[in-house]
Amino acid sequence: MHAPLGLGPSPWHARSVDRHGSPTHHHLCSSSPSTHVIVSPAACAFRGVGARESYHLRFYMHDFSNGPNASAVVVAHGTGPLLGGSKDRRFGDVVVMDDTLTEGPNTTSRALGRAQGFYIASSSISGDPTLHVSMDLVVTSGPCSGSTLAVTGRDNVLAPVRELPVVGGMGRFRMATGYVLMKTVNWHGNDVLLELDAYVHA
Repeated sequence: MHAPLGLGPSPWHARSVDRHGSPTHHHLCSSSPSTHVIVSPAACAFRGVGARESYHLRFYMHDFSNGPNASAVVVAHGTGPLLGGSKDRRFGDVVVMDDTLTEGPNTTSRALGRAQGFYIASSSISGDPTLHVSMDLVVTSGPCSGSTLAVTGRDNVLAPVRELPVVGGMGRFRMATGYVLMKTVNWHGNDVLLELDAYVHA
């Protein structure tokens, strides 16, 4: 596997739109309809009738398969061709993950949530590293703590940027739609650091 809109150090940004797509500002701190602003706690606790929020969330995802604290584990071994860029991952491999999501790229950065789910080596073409990814992004910090985003789709891991659809959510992100842009920051063996930018309407 594997520039926020607006300003400020927080990974949480949002604005309101009504059911027709027009901006509203009943609980946000900006007067500009085109500006994404930092989410206040009220943004995750209250919405006007028919209103939706437009969010941009950035995470760094630590998908580590090696060592005693591995967060990604192969639960079924495929017998097909090797994936491109891998010495041991093959077509048909199934990997279950419970990856940490952090605010910055370091493992010591503030934890924001978990990426829980699985990915499958889904291409039978030798040298093609394509995966099918299905995961929940579980928010455990900030104003939307306890909410989740459901993400699923195709991941060509060698592409500089991959786009995966957001197909739903729970909590503050109930009935969410949108997409996640995924970039590989670092790749060493089967350990991967990813940057995720989620653009969501909910």
